[in-house]
Amino acid sequence: MRKITVALGLLLSVSIIAWVYMATKFEQIAKDEILPRIKGSEYIVNADTDSAVIEKFKFKITLKDVTIFPKSKSLKMFSDQVVACYNPFNDKIIAQFISDKFKSGSGKTEIYFSAQDKKIEFNRSLLNNKFDDINILITSGEANAYFASDNSQISHLKKSNISLVSKLDQNGFYNATLKLDIDGIESNPESKYFKYMFEELVPNLAQEQNNFDKRFEKIEEYYGKILNKLGPIDYNSESSVKLDKKHVENIVAALNGELEPIEIYKNFSFTSDSYLLSIKESYGNSYTLDSFSYKLAGDGNTVTSDLDMLLTKNYNDEQKKDIAGLLVELANSITNQTNQAFSQQDIKGLLDQYLDTKKINLLFNINYDVTSRNANHSLEFIIDNLNINSNGSLKEQKYDGNLTLVTPKLLISGISDLYDGGIKLLLQRENIDTNNVNLIVENIKNNGIGFLSAFDKKDSLKEEDNFESNISFNLENFEFKINGKGILDLLTDERVVKFMKEMPNEKQN
Repeated sequence: MRKITVALGLLLSVSIIAWVYMATKFEQIAKDEILPRIKGSEYIVNADTDSAVIEKFKFKITLKDVTIFPKSKSLKMFSDQVVACYNPFNDKIIAQFISDKFKSGSGKTEIYFSAQDKKIEFNRSLLNNKFDDINILITSGEANAYFASDNSQISHLKKSNISLVSKLDQNGFYNATLKLDIDGIESNPESKYFKYMFEELVPNLAQEQNNFDKRFEKIEEYYGKILNKLGPIDYNSESSVKLDKKHVENIVAALNGELEPIEIYKNFSFTSDSYLLSIKESYGNSYTLDSFSYKLAGDGNTVTSDLDMLLTKNYNDEQKKDIAGLLVELANSITNQTNQAFSQQDIKGLLDQYLDTKKINLLFNINYDVTSRNANHSLEFIIDNLNINSNGSLKEQKYDGNLTLVTPKLLISGISDLYDGGIKLLLQRENIDTNNVNLIVENIKNNGIGFLSAFDKKDSLKEEDNFESNISFNLENFEFKINGKGILDLLTDERVVKFMKEMPNEKQN
């Protein structure tokens, strides 16, 4: 028993000594390293270090007037008080924001967050402006975003996690990944946050074109109202970059004003450099889910580009009714009110097509061989049962490809239904003469299948058939053929001639 007591006492003594040693070491690091580096830091963090309070036995520093990423307009964040704790075992700093108003951005777009459990965790080496190994994690509990100018609410969210990891590998490439996971987003459709972002990013001339700025404001407002009918939204994204150190240094130099931005592009080649850009994101809930992914990669031998955009909807009857009403209100607010206001019945066909569409998917891929200059591609566009598919290859200055349209009847009837179901009336409300458009749509409805059959492999396309066509093009002699037929043969086909004759001309205006 006595031996156990002695052992426990010895263990306790060693633990106390170790704790005192690490606490004293932390105090030394805080005074000689952390605070001086914060004071001299230009890019990661600025703070009032003169008023800092060090609690060495808690491994804690309390700072006032703290700015994270002070050089950045979009990422800059401010808190009037931060409690930073140092973990000596993994050499990381965890900062908790005590401020009621955690600010971000500047000017009209300056916002602040009222949030629970706001924390940022990062490796200590960043304080020395060493960017070869970056590991940053920003977390928040339930939060509200407000405009700093008038305290109006922009959005509410349940929780968020933002992480940035970047490392310089042994081959001299930076590998960086940024992840965002935000749960339970609810937006205030009256906030006009995206309107102000639009004003910041889009030239004034483009904003003033046809009152586009006012229309954008209306679209933003009603888009927010529609989202509110669907409930809270979750947002997830992951962006990855692999880039040579010299190009990263050029980007940093351009951000610091030491290098003209054009020099970044002059010093970079998509065909000879090695690089990777990958973006993945999703936005939605059980009723709607939009996802997007894009990848661009090159290694000096090949260049690959992949795109996948998917929009899905599964509205219930009540949501369809509410959304239809909001879309009619939007249509009335952005069109010229020369006649009586739209009713849901006026544009029912257009509304039904939009609300009943379950899936829209666009996929695109291209691979390019730098040495041979050969390439191949694939493209697929899906709207529920309508499917357009294209693939082909370019080899030795010759292109050969195939185009498939699953049930072209759906495309032709869809054009007619959309036009008669609301587009025609929308054009009229915009004071656009629809006489020629009427003739074009009527011609597509009556002669569209016949026109397509002239370009179909079977040469006798029926309404329920799938359209298939082979396309070839010789870049050396500019010879273009469809299913082995030249342009002259195609243009003189009676089905093409009939279709072109039925098209309106200027005299019919």
